[in-house]
Amino acid sequence: MKRILIFSTSYFPHIGGAEVAIKEITDRLPKYEFEMITTRLKKKWLKQEKVGNIMVHRLGRGSNNCKFMLPFLGPRKAKALVRGKKFDMIWCMLASHASIAAARFQKETKLPLLLTLQEGDEEKHLRRYTLGNEFLYKIFIRPLHLMVFKRASYIQAISEHLKKRAKRNTVVCPIKVVPNGVDIEKFNHAPCHAAKIKKDPEEILLLTVSRLVKKNGITDIISALPLLKKNIKLLIIGDGPERKNLLLQSKKLKVNNRVKFIGAVLVDKTPEYYQQADIFIRPSLSEGQGITFLEAMAARVPVITTPVGGIVDFLFDPNANPNKAPTGIFCEPRNPKSIVRAINQYLADPTLRERIINNAEIMVKEKYQWEGIVKRMEKIFEHLTPSPSPSQGEGR
Repeated sequence: MKRILIFSTSYFPHIGGAEVAIKEITDRLPKYEFEMITTRLKKKWLKQEKVGNIMVHRLGRGSNNCKFMLPFLGPRKAKALVRGKKFDMIWCMLASHASIAAARFQKETKLPLLLTLQEGDEEKHLRRYTLGNEFLYKIFIRPLHLMVFKRASYIQAISEHLKKRAKRNTVVCPIKVVPNGVDIEKFNHAPCHAAKIKKDPEEILLLTVSRLVKKNGITDIISALPLLKKNIKLLIIGDGPERKNLLLQSKKLKVNNRVKFIGAVLVDKTPEYYQQADIFIRPSLSEGQGITFLEAMAARVPVITTPVGGIVDFLFDPNANPNKAPTGIFCEPRNPKSIVRAINQYLADPTLRERIINNAEIMVKEKYQWEGIVKRMEKIFEHLTPSPSPSQGEGR
């Protein structure tokens, strides 16, 4: 059995697109043995446990700052693991803290290294580590960020946008776009056990599922509410550092009775909320791909979002993309009035709404089911870990 050592800055119980992708892929590949080195972000998390098909090793004492120690503790832990067993390749999720550890370990072992790019933030977001100072960023942060690109044997990007980013980093290894997927059955046929959100059949429920951070543009949805009819309400699934500011904003604009914060929800429970929504909306400022848009499409909820990052790979607007079957409606970043226009476009044209829902569902079924995506990932693993030929085996 081939063994793959994964480096990831975070993993379950922390949930994001990257974490879900790792689990969906590894659970469907039982012929591989996976181990992971990641950070222990909370003290209650176990230092070692089996999660699905991965033996997870968490490093640190249980705080968010542990990720800064991963570039140092990660290679040391990897060396201890390889003393007891042989690994065939390294798989690094994101060009982040874990990627520094993966690159340092690869330099010593010369194992094939697969880098998966899933970043939702643009690269300029890294300048926060030098308080926006461009000179210090180029001296101290940029070289560390580029390290994994230089050591990578193969790069998998989840969107064309991220593939272009990799090319800008003077990558010489092969780059392939393999997107994240969605469990169609889970979102298309989910029984609704969640508490009923709609109190009135005349209500129109907007839904957003995301981390509560600035780049997801949730503040713009709240700013749009006063410009919309009072029967239009917003349901927010997720948590994050912007929660307090969003609560204050909804009170200031006197729409707090139209905004409901659910908080973080287990992945298996989110389909129940999609089933109650009339429109899914996330006016992102940046996006690597955006798995929640595909989840909404699988759940037959029409989508409103912005034409940024990897979103343009799968969302086609009837006006912006007249030569393609429409799968959603675009709004403009940082423009609440544009959000109002997009919502009213759906409400005023039921025929267009139904057409978009049907097109989006067909597209997701054809291109974004996990089964097909896992087969493409397996081909990459096989490329990086070729089995020895019979003659090679006899000579050992």
